[in-house]
Amino acid sequence: MGLRLQQAVIPYSFYQFNDTNKYSSTNPSFRLTDGAVTNAGVTIPNGNYTSATFPAILQTALRAASPTRNYVVAFDAATQKLTVTTPSAEAFSLIFGTDKAKSPFWLLGYNAGTYTSDGTTNANFAPNVARLTGPHVLYIGSNLGNFISRGLRTDGSGTTNAYRLAAIPINVNPGGVIVHQADYNEIYYPVNCSDIQNIELWLEYDENDAPYLDLNGAPFSVEIQFLVEKDTRLPVGDNPNSVRSNKRARPL
Repeated sequence: MGLRLQQAVIPYSFYQFNDTNKYSSTNPSFRLTDGAVTNAGVTIPNGNYTSATFPAILQTALRAASPTRNYVVAFDAATQKLTVTTPSAEAFSLIFGTDKAKSPFWLLGYNAGTYTSDGTTNANFAPNVARLTGPHVLYIGSNLGNFISRGLRTDGSGTTNAYRLAAIPINVNPGGVIVHQADYNEIYYPVNCSDIQNIELWLEYDENDAPYLDLNGAPFSVEIQFLVEKDTRLPVGDNPNSVRSNKRARPL
């Protein structure tokens, strides 16, 4: 028996900035240290943002973390990078957690770790382009088998047999609908009949320990096509007791 993802219709209703990568007392994902505060949490509200809307959001979050420092955030359209500045003549540090699945550093164009402002300009320059719309691919995970080179997934309950069924390009902006249709020549992956008694599906990103994507109540649809071999017995010549096998693959 074989199977493949035939079609998927998934709303881009999941948030890039969410409860998983938000700062909390148990998840120090994004912190600020300056002349007034030390390791103050920087909390970005849940949602999806653009290069036009995000600088004001981050600026507000930084000023909330350190109210006496008037931080300013700018986005450079040419380099696609963020810059944080302050009029205070002092160094300040943006501190990000090391777990990519639980920290927003890569969305902002930073790497994990500590970034201290330039002592001359009082500016903190992101080293990479901002990826405010997140990854370019999402995955449909499944308990059916390891079809596209995926290791075991680990989560809070330990290691489970959880693999990837398909990769789907994210080709719309937040608020749109991702539509994926299998190509006619796309292969079917082998699977045992006993494995399909209980089918589990979920959406995820690339990181091994990334949380399942939350569509926030929006409906979605996934169509899986199974291919089975039908073994028919055909007579050979004029002897009805002499048969040959004729196995044919048939979609369900």
